[in-house]
Amino acid sequence: MVCGRGGWLVAVAVFWVCILRNVELPGLYMDAINPDYLAARWLNPGLSNPVWLIPGRPLPLLGNLYHGMQTLYAGLLTYGVLGTSVTSVRVAQALFGAFIVLFVWLALRRATTKPAIAAAMAVALATDMAFLGSFRTQAYIILAGQAWMMLGFYLAMRSVRDESPQRWVLPLSGACMGLAVYGYFVFLFFLPPIMALVALGPGSRGGFRRVVHWGAGFVVGMLPYVIGYIELAVAVGGVGPFIEWMRNSLGALKPTEGSVSYLAGLGSAWSNGRMGLAGTGNELMMLNEQVSASLIGWRTGLAGLATVICVLGAWVDWRANPRLARILLASAALPVSYVLCAGWFGSRLWVHHFTVLVAVSYLLLGLATYWLVARLPDRRWLKGIGVAILGVLLTVNVVQQNRVHAGLVATGGVGMSTDALTAMARSALTEKDRAVWFFPDWGFFMPFAFLTGNKVRYENEFTDDALARHAGSGREVRVAFWKREDQERHREVLERNGMKDVRLYSIDRRDGQPGLYVLTGSRTAGAAPVR
Repeated sequence: MVCGRGGWLVAVAVFWVCILRNVELPGLYMDAINPDYLAARWLNPGLSNPVWLIPGRPLPLLGNLYHGMQTLYAGLLTYGVLGTSVTSVRVAQALFGAFIVLFVWLALRRATTKPAIAAAMAVALATDMAFLGSFRTQAYIILAGQAWMMLGFYLAMRSVRDESPQRWVLPLSGACMGLAVYGYFVFLFFLPPIMALVALGPGSRGGFRRVVHWGAGFVVGMLPYVIGYIELAVAVGGVGPFIEWMRNSLGALKPTEGSVSYLAGLGSAWSNGRMGLAGTGNELMMLNEQVSASLIGWRTGLAGLATVICVLGAWVDWRANPRLARILLASAALPVSYVLCAGWFGSRLWVHHFTVLVAVSYLLLGLATYWLVARLPDRRWLKGIGVAILGVLLTVNVVQQNRVHAGLVATGGVGMSTDALTAMARSALTEKDRAVWFFPDWGFFMPFAFLTGNKVRYENEFTDDALARHAGSGREVRVAFWKREDQERHREVLERNGMKDVRLYSIDRRDGQPGLYVLTGSRTAGAAPVR
């Protein structure tokens, strides 16, 4: 069962067991729920609370200039059934992870024809905290695109491996890659090796035709992006205003100004890639420390060795086994192409953008293992070697999981990933008609909007005008913020607007440290808002 056709079932089941471990920890970081937080507004449209949304009607398709809204639309059914909670969002986002595990298994099963290797690598990926932790941080939105990318690569691989690939395989592969890019723009970085694999498909002729068929599918997959930008242009008033809007937005983003030179950008990409493979970026976001820093060298070395073996295998087998050689070379080129392209953006890309390399590294490790084992005189060793490799990987992965979860259980998450946000939202729901919440700091309103199901009034700014909008409501005021030293500034605004009984309290983390602060007050009878 494990080594046969059912190997993927075991791997996916293991993945879900690991995902559901302490599923509510840490709390929801703001970028870890964007754009999914909009589901609360759509499912419960009764309150017109503020949202951040790129203009576009009738159906918003852009989560930002560089990613789409697929996680929101894919999660709507889950949120409709399970509600808007930390658990429901983790389940909805992890669905993409389950598909990544499945597609890694499929790719290795097709390329190696060895179910033991495919199952071993899929199970190992399913237990890797660098992969699992990405569905608890802002990295989730990048890995959502990777589900499409892995399916697209599998289909491209299938077009090379099969003797007579079906005509729909290449266009569908291209469409999947287009959807991956719609998911997040960084999947453009994988295009060169995948297109090369398509062009070098079976036979010595027809490369251009194969690329055209694949490209047609890619254009179809990119249509949500294209339509989203057309909607944006219409919403801002036409071509001229759209160009100006884009100029201002890109000027603020400065996407290619992250490093002083391309070499410096490559250095940044290399450093972030190593941290992404080890999962330490996720740990910084959840715990503000690199729990697994000692694994950076191990993970990088293993991925690097697998890449070198795949390149060697492609060179040795280029004539004897050209189909496998092409797959080995294209697979080895995936991380290389990604890092080389990422170098142009330098430090504008951070560690979470490199979590895509985790699944790719297991694909490479499976291919490298297969190529080496195929040279053994006795093939009966295959299962034994697969079990041994899996044993080592599982041991390392489980130890890393335990260390990270120990930190999560002890603190509930730190910084802007604290589960004090969850406690705040639950408290707000118990008094939803009595108070209005104000969020002067970044990091509050999206988790709050989602976890309260858009059933509690809030403002994503704290100004005299924002307070005036609720002056006649009779509701108490709550102001949430991160730093205790900011309380005097916020207290001054409240008192200037006629608030009385202004009090400060904190919502603590699990280790007793303050997670966030809240000022509460009510308007003095007859007091007029500041104008």
